[in-house]
Amino acid sequence: SDYRNAVQQDEAQVTQAKFQLIQAREQAGAAREDYERIRERTGRAPTPDSTELGRLVFNEPQVAQAKANLQSAKASLETAQVNLERTRLQVPFDGQVRQKQADLGAFVAPGTPVATVYGTDVVEIVVSLPSRKAALIQNLWSATGQQSDAELPATVTTTYGGEVFSWQGRVHRVEGAISEQTRTVDVVVRVSDPYRTEQRPRVAPRMPEQSYGPERPPLAVGTYAEVDIEGRQDGSYHVVPRRAVHSRTPDQPPVVWAAVGDSMLVERPVTPIQTVETQTYLAPTLDPDTRVITTDLRVQTDSMRIRVSR
Repeated sequence: SDYRNAVQQDEAQVTQAKFQLIQAREQAGAAREDYERIRERTGRAPTPDSTELGRLVFNEPQVAQAKANLQSAKASLETAQVNLERTRLQVPFDGQVRQKQADLGAFVAPGTPVATVYGTDVVEIVVSLPSRKAALIQNLWSATGQQSDAELPATVTTTYGGEVFSWQGRVHRVEGAISEQTRTVDVVVRVSDPYRTEQRPRVAPRMPEQSYGPERPPLAVGTYAEVDIEGRQDGSYHVVPRRAVHSRTPDQPPVVWAAVGDSMLVERPVTPIQTVETQTYLAPTLDPDTRVITTDLRVQTDSMRIRVSR
């Protein structure tokens, strides 16, 4: 209310300054008419000099003062209007308030945060990928955030009310630096219109225990979600059961146990690409005819004798 009162007071000052300017101009015109009548009657009216004192004859200083007062009043009104406009918080995008840091009537200093607002037109999900998984995505580093024919599709899924819902998105960009803490590549997936919900028709159930499931929820900020990014489909690789890959010391690569003939176990180092559920995908470093041992052995050493059952 103080800012509104200040605007009203300055508007009144502007109106008063306009009236004073009109009055000063009328007085200046009357003074010039009086001077002309005196000169016509007597024929010897003195010529006013160009000094400030001489200009008082035609009230020129009073007119200049009235103009200055009007300009000052207008400037003060603009300042009051700007101050009033700044009491309204606006953001240049559609969004929702996530956190409020000031209440109604609170006094805040310039530069003090008052709220946290996030946009609702798109949502961004940061996916941290290890280098071996990032290498599986074709043209990953060409993602620049611009729409293109070669954009990388992504599917975002989440569980709500016991049902799985999905959204289609795309890889928007890749952060230009590797994470110093995790040494991973941060891939930003963007989903458009995440707060659009699909209304399901409400049908009265015939039985009390009959349910039609929940309505589609929004992909709200803070939701736990899984992201699937389509990887490259060309190239060759090995697929082995997950239990067939054995880790050794941290500074050595994992190995698989291979059977040489029917009587010897040999350790073969491998490079895992990705593990999906019970299967592990390996880089093509093994011979095509390699027989991988999937039996879990309690004790084993490289080159130990074994017996292969048929």
